[in-house]
Amino acid sequence: MSILLGRDSGWKTQNRVDGRVSIKEVTHRYWIYTAFGSFEHSSLVCINLAILWMLPVW
Repeated sequence: MSILLGRDSGWKTQNRVDGRVSIKEVTHRYWIYTAFGSFEHSSLVCINLAILWMLPVW
């Protein structure tokens, strides 16, 4: 209710320091998920080419 009256809600602001993650760190942490997804997709395509409808459309 205090926000509607223009008062401070008491919440502190977020720390917005540079939170970038390097591509090296991303590949190191998430390579297994990428490999699994690629394997799963390849397996499904080999089983049935109609599965290609699941690809995202740009």
